Amino acid sequence: ACDKLWIGCVKGEIFIVDTIQLICKTQLTTIVGQGGCQTMTYDTLQNRMLIGNRSGLITIWNTNNRQRLFEINLEDIYQKSYHMQQKIYKTEMLLNLRNQIEEPKTNFSSSTSPTDIISTLSNELKTIQIYDNLLFACYRD
Repeated sequence: ACDKLWIGCVKGEIFIVDTIQLICKTQLTTIVGQGGCQTMTYDTLQNRMLIGNRSGLITIWNTNNRQRLFEINLEDIYQKSYHMQQKIYKTEMLLNLRNQIEEPKTNFSSSTSPTDIISTLSNELKTIQIYDNLLFACYRD
């Protein structure tokens, strides 16, 4: 039988949880920033996890080899794009994340048409449970 593996986050620490044996298997990463882990999603087609926090930092990593691919700071992009001082804003921004051939940059323009990191067909996230300072997202049954 297949173990139920979950990605768990407590106070900014991301780890794998085996819900059959009731153990934390491996700590994957630490989320830096205000509020720890605020949201996460899993792309089953490319085996990538995207994790974000309240301060606007998005971390993308490969779940096969647990390698951190790159980080994107949405607040920096917002400030550079609109030349505004830091402020609290309630609007949402849409950011198209794409594969990068070179080192990560804040400039996402490209002359070619790269493949999307998040596929529109990626709807394999099984379950999300949110508690006070705890978030679980099931990515494998």
